Amino acid sequence: MSEPGCYLMDEPDAPLSCTACRVALLHDLARAGSRAVVATHSPIGAVTPGASILELGAGASAPPSWKAGSGQPLARVHQRP
Repeated sequence: MSEPGCYLMDEPDAPLSCTACRVALLHDLARAGSRAVVATHSPIGAVTPGASILELGAGASAPPSWKAGSGQPLARVHQRP
């Protein structure tokens, strides 16, 4: 992952992965001119610097119904219906 490119990641916050390492990796990829598309249920994406977040559902995508950095507890974001 040292070359610029587009990386697709599915649930990178698996129990054995290091979340802080993933956030650092995504930051490094962006600085190198790469893009990453990450599919996750983890609320950590909400605090990843520079992240553009889309909420998927019913065959469409839209900005999330909650705002990153709004002070809304991540546990509530993660558990919302």
